[in-house]
Amino acid sequence: PLTVREGLIGSETNRAAALLDSRGHVWIGTDRGVSVYREEFDRSPGIPPLVELLDVQTKSGRFPLSEPVSLRHGANSVVFRFRAISFVDEARVRFRTRLEGFDPEWSAPEPHPRREIRYTNLPAGEYRFHLQAIDVRGDESEMVVSAPLVVRRPFWGQAWFRLVVAGAIIAIAYVVVSWVIERRYAKRLEIEVRERAAEVRALEAERAKTQRLEALAILAGGIAHDFNNLLTAILGNLSLLADDRGIRGKPRELVDDALTASQRARSLTRQLLTFSKGGAPVRKAASIGDVIRDSASFVVCGASVRCEFDLPDDLRAVEIDADQMSQVINNLMINARQAMPRGGTVHVRGRNLDEAPSFLPDGRYVVIEVEDEGVGIPADIIDHVFDPYFSTKEHGSGLGLASAYSIVDRHDGRLTVDSAVGEGSVFRIYLPASDAPIRTTTGPSPGRRRGSGRILVVDDEAPIRRVVGKMLVDLGYSWIGAAEGSEAIEIYRESLATGSRFGAVIMDLTVAGGMGGREAALRLAELDPGVKVIVASGYSNDPVIARYTENGFCGWLAKPFVIEDLARVLGDVVAGAGSARGREAPSRPV
Repeated sequence: PLTVREGLIGSETNRAAALLDSRGHVWIGTDRGVSVYREEFDRSPGIPPLVELLDVQTKSGRFPLSEPVSLRHGANSVVFRFRAISFVDEARVRFRTRLEGFDPEWSAPEPHPRREIRYTNLPAGEYRFHLQAIDVRGDESEMVVSAPLVVRRPFWGQAWFRLVVAGAIIAIAYVVVSWVIERRYAKRLEIEVRERAAEVRALEAERAKTQRLEALAILAGGIAHDFNNLLTAILGNLSLLADDRGIRGKPRELVDDALTASQRARSLTRQLLTFSKGGAPVRKAASIGDVIRDSASFVVCGASVRCEFDLPDDLRAVEIDADQMSQVINNLMINARQAMPRGGTVHVRGRNLDEAPSFLPDGRYVVIEVEDEGVGIPADIIDHVFDPYFSTKEHGSGLGLASAYSIVDRHDGRLTVDSAVGEGSVFRIYLPASDAPIRTTTGPSPGRRRGSGRILVVDDEAPIRRVVGKMLVDLGYSWIGAAEGSEAIEIYRESLATGSRFGAVIMDLTVAGGMGGREAALRLAELDPGVKVIVASGYSNDPVIARYTENGFCGWLAKPFVIEDLARVLGDVVAGAGSARGREAPSRPV
């Protein structure tokens, strides 16, 4: 049967309702009216189909496509709805679609019975839906385009969120970097605090050591002064007995033993003086290398220890008291020898330093290293090795290293030690370098020199005055004694008034309850500018002896002294210029 596909106006026909009229026209009845078939009208109208975009449907609802549509992020299902009108066969109309912004090209023509197309999981962006219909004869409709459809970006993809995230990242990075910097700074501060605390502890230990030495200096100075006065009388009398050729046999042995013991006692008091306030060194520019070689070689002589020297020829000069510095080397070498009971080698090295160590004032220095191969010093006692009376040796006095430390300190230097158990010890002597020329003494040392003239002996100890007087008589001098400076000035004034001058004045530096040597020397110089004063002392609170010429003295004697020492000093000062009047004057009783 014929239907609308054949151009009828209705879908249902009745075969009995068809009528052919006289003109040859066919009248066909349908459910919607009567259609007339005429052969001249049997042709296609040629009208393409018409298409219409209806709307877009999401979970949020339906939206017309004639206006822009904005969808939130996450609208994962989008359905475009459309329809078409065709004058040929609507049921067989095919569609071509393209979603601009998503589809790269048009889809192939295909029928859509439900007249819709679905897209899922559209990314954020702007889209336009394109639609075109094609009928069964191939006629194409016009292309229709929807208004923009925008799928919004998620909040984390938007500019403001990116700015917030960027700011947060910068803030976090700043916090992290600040934390790292603060941690490093705190670590550096912690290290600096530990180092500073260690320095403070070292300074406190050094100060405590210095205070202990100063406390001992007061005690040692007083003991040394009194003991040296006693030793002066003892040693002087013994030296006079030793010169007596009439003493033989057992008395001679007793005198020699007593003299030897007194010499050892004098050595002990000298060690006490090195860290007392009266132990100021009498410095002269000298080659430290010569002092080291002489002292070190003497200590190891006959021992199972040998000494190797590395002392360059260009080692700078230093201003030292050669006797005291020799004592330092002796003490260090004795310590090294005792640290190697089975023998070994002591390495003595010297070098110049152009820059001062951190613990010394700026300047150039000479460093002397004395390294042994001994048992080493345990870490728990190494800070006490320079303490007075500290010793780990059975027969040690504890004064050797303490006196060495004090001597070097009084030379404006420093004595240090590094040691490890079983690896030996290294003692380092730091001394300021000097540009002063080195004074050398050539020729053999003279023997006991006799002289003539009157000598004024000033000392508050009567036994000392008597023994010095005896020495002077043995040397060819006459003498007069005085107990203190005021009495000496009166005696000297009377002597000048009578025209009888003194060849020299031997003056004790410290006098109990009276005028001391320094003031008396100044007063004597006012009376007689040509007076020759020799200072004699076993102790001093200021470095007068170290600079005796600057304090008005012509020579000095360190108590206790023997007749050879007295002869040498008087020979240098008086130079045998005693007058006849001085020789004729009787010795004044003490």
